[in-house]
Amino acid sequence: MLFIRTSVFFLTKFSHDFISKKNRKWGAFMKKLLFGTLLTALVATTANAQSERAEQMRRIIDGLNSADPVTRLITLEEALAANDKNLKRIAIQSAMANADANLRSAAIEGVFASKSAYTIDIKSAQNENRSYILTNSGGQIDIRIEQFDSNTGDFLGYSSFSYKEKIPNSTRRQPRAHKGNFSGDRLTFKLDINELHNSTCSGTLQSNEGSSLLTGNMTCDRGSDGVYKIEIDILR
Repeated sequence: MLFIRTSVFFLTKFSHDFISKKNRKWGAFMKKLLFGTLLTALVATTANAQSERAEQMRRIIDGLNSADPVTRLITLEEALAANDKNLKRIAIQSAMANADANLRSAAIEGVFASKSAYTIDIKSAQNENRSYILTNSGGQIDIRIEQFDSNTGDFLGYSSFSYKEKIPNSTRRQPRAHKGNFSGDRLTFKLDINELHNSTCSGTLQSNEGSSLLTGNMTCDRGSDGVYKIEIDILR
C-alpha cells in the first residue's frame, strides 16, 4: 500500500508536468493509462489481503477442529490473543460448537476475561404462582461480571437492579456484589435484585455443545420468590 501511495504521488506530478509541456489531449490519455495501471495494482493488493485474511480464518477453524486437543487449545489461545474482534468471535463460535468440554470452558474464560456485561434471559417459571421475577423483569436481568480471576474462576457479580450501598468514607454508592465462580463448564452466581424485587437470586448454568448459550436454573430467596429456567448467550 505504501508503494501504491508513493506511485500515485509521483505519477500525478509526472502527468501534471507532462500535460503542461505537451499537448493536453495526449497528456489526458497518458494520465488515464497511468491511473488505470495503479487501480489494477490496488485491486490486486486488496484481493491478496482478503485472501490472506480468509486463509487465516480457515486456519483457525481447522485448528479448533483438529483431532489433537493440544492443537485445539493452542489455536484458541492464538485467536483470543489477536487484536481482531471478528477473528475472536469466529474462534469462540467454533470452540463452543466443539464436543470438547475443555475447549468450550477455555472459550468461556476468554470471553469473561474481556467482556463484563451479560443478559440473563428468564425463559419460564417452575411455578406460575411464584413468577414475580419473570413478570417484573420482563424476562431479562442484566449481570455484570467483574474481577474475574482466570486461575480460580472467581468473580464478583451484580446487576443494575442490585441494592446501592454506601462506599465507606464517601458520599457515593455502589451496587452490592456477590461472589460467583466459573469452573469446568459450569457457572454459578448470586445476584442481589433488591431494586426489582426485594430478593436475592442464585443460579447455576452449564455450557452446551454446539451453542454459545449457557443454560440452567435460578432460585430466588430459596424458592419463595420462584425457581426459573434461565440462559445466557455469552456472545450477545
